[in-house]
Amino acid sequence: MNATPDTVNFTDCTGRQRAFRFQVRETPPLISVAAVEEGKEFGYQFEEVGTPADYHLLVGKLHDRIATALSRRHIVRDRSGISRWEMLTTRLEGRIDYDRDDQDICLVIDGEKVTWEEFKDFVRMHEGFWFSLEFYDG
Repeated sequence: MNATPDTVNFTDCTGRQRAFRFQVRETPPLISVAAVEEGKEFGYQFEEVGTPADYHLLVGKLHDRIATALSRRHIVRDRSGISRWEMLTTRLEGRIDYDRDDQDICLVIDGEKVTWEEFKDFVRMHEGFWFSLEFYDG
């Protein structure tokens, strides 16, 4: 079933190479195919679930999701020294994770850990704006 190499390299929108480890877990009658960015505790993570017969389709979906995520950026390191991150648009997208070292919830945006304090800086920059918050299982 596993015809995909364990690690696949992708290029992000900045030209940086990112390696993803592909893993398959079987929980009959389903399988889970996951892709986790290597070398980063809070890197990108993706997962697709289906039947063993769907294996190649699941891997293809993961490749598409990785390519789409790496084709855009929401944040960059702040060069002004005011905060750690700077938003590139008025939209942030990422996942909620748990930081065992800080024993607190954090956000992962563009494969980078963002603390609640850093997130408050994003919000602070938009004081007076309206917002929409949506949770989904990506």
